[in-house]
Amino acid sequence: MTDRFPFMAVLLPVLVALSLCSAPLCAAQDDAFMSKLRPDHPLLFFNSDTWTAVKDRALTACTDHYAAV
Repeated sequence: MTDRFPFMAVLLPVLVALSLCSAPLCAAQDDAFMSKLRPDHPLLFFNSDTWTAVKDRALTACTDHYAAV
């Protein structure tokens, strides 16, 4: 157990420093993603612009799957 102490004593501060340095990068990515959310359906993969195509596909090409669901 004493053989691992120097390794852990160096590894822990390095990991903490890396996580602190990467925090601003993560925040910038979150902001870019948030600007693409739409107020009409922010959590769905389809919205008022694409709903017609989704409905048509469900009622034509995916009829069997739609009926099973």
